[in-house]
Amino acid sequence: MKLLQLSIAAAVSGLFLSAGAVAYAISNPSYTYVFTANPDVQFTAFDGSTITISDDNIIAWNLGDTWNGLFYSYGSGDGSQVLFENVVSADGNTWAGSFWIGLPESGPNFIGSNDGTVGANGGFLADDYCDPDGNWAATDPPAPDALNSLQLLTLALAGLGACHYLLRIRPVHGRISTGAPSGGTR
Repeated sequence: MKLLQLSIAAAVSGLFLSAGAVAYAISNPSYTYVFTANPDVQFTAFDGSTITISDDNIIAWNLGDTWNGLFYSYGSGDGSQVLFENVVSADGNTWAGSFWIGLPESGPNFIGSNDGTVGANGGFLADDYCDPDGNWAATDPPAPDALNSLQLLTLALAGLGACHYLLRIRPVHGRISTGAPSGGTR
């Protein structure tokens, strides 16, 4: 019986830890920002380039440019890498910091920054040849998957109830004195 109780307690602990991991994922969402060059700038080949930031780290990117009639781009997983990043803050509205993404052996490289001002042209995106100023605008952040969270919460509460049932303190069996003489009347 003790082994069963220990197993159930371990399972419930696992549920609580997994619920904590889900809570961490929800509390540290990722945000994607899209670059648009300043309307006064004639060079708009970088428009539509994106970076994704989570927990002040760049985790994904899709940076593109048209040069001499050829389009080239770097995206997550194509061999390009974050060579430098200094993300100071990121939220559902804007981000502040700078980055350098490229191929370590050869160029071209993308360098970008943003000052954290919403709606202002406080950012830029550059490659080895051009550097228009512009705006990094946040796209809608992904909504957390409430169904999985609800399922985990339900399982954790059910496990807690089962653990309480199995580990409850049982009264000692035997006669409990009420103070009245046995076999007599009051």
